[in-house]
Amino acid sequence: MQENANNQGLTLKDFLSIIWSKKLLVLIITVVITALTAVGSLIFTKTTYNAGCTMLMTNTSSAGEIEANKCVIILNTQNFFDGVVNAEIGDTGVTVKEKYGWEKATLRDKVSFTVIENVGGAFQISFESTNPDEAEEVMQAIFDRAMYVLQDTANIGIRPIELVHEPLAEDRQIFLKTAIGGVAGLVIAIVSVFVLRAIEKNKAQKLVASAQSEEVKETESQE
Repeated sequence: MQENANNQGLTLKDFLSIIWSKKLLVLIITVVITALTAVGSLIFTKTTYNAGCTMLMTNTSSAGEIEANKCVIILNTQNFFDGVVNAEIGDTGVTVKEKYGWEKATLRDKVSFTVIENVGGAFQISFESTNPDEAEEVMQAIFDRAMYVLQDTANIGIRPIELVHEPLAEDRQIFLKTAIGGVAGLVIAIVSVFVLRAIEKNKAQKLVASAQSEEVKETESQE
């Protein structure tokens, strides 16, 4: 009867009881891993600067989402980014490619275009960098090139609604990484408790087996 009960496995109550019996170990492991994650996040998390511009078409009378998608298709080409990487930064005479090393294909992968729903003919261009100057100057080059391509080449009336380049919330990045580290620490701690329990149980079984073996030997010797 006892053997059948043991083979049924652990109940939730047993599970919690085992963890509670090793609560100090669980707490120490969780706190240590969470603290290490927090320290690592503080050291290695770099501020990411989010640059973006929101564009609004001015010569559309419809909802404009189709026209906005057309603008995105026009801009999301190699020719557009070829103009961006070869654009001069301000009056320096230095191009985006020369200063930051961007090639048109790699920059294209880092820039995102998003059509804004329920706002007729509006879309947003975004670019992120850990360098605030790069975020500002590359986005300015993208913005200038977009205005030129859409207005002068495609003859599309458009005006900017917003042009921004600001840091993302670094504290949120650190908090998220620390929270993930805390959850991972708790999982590792619980697994460690059951590994330790298995080791202790195995050791106890060996001691029992050894004691039984000694009893058998002693009985045999007496006989």
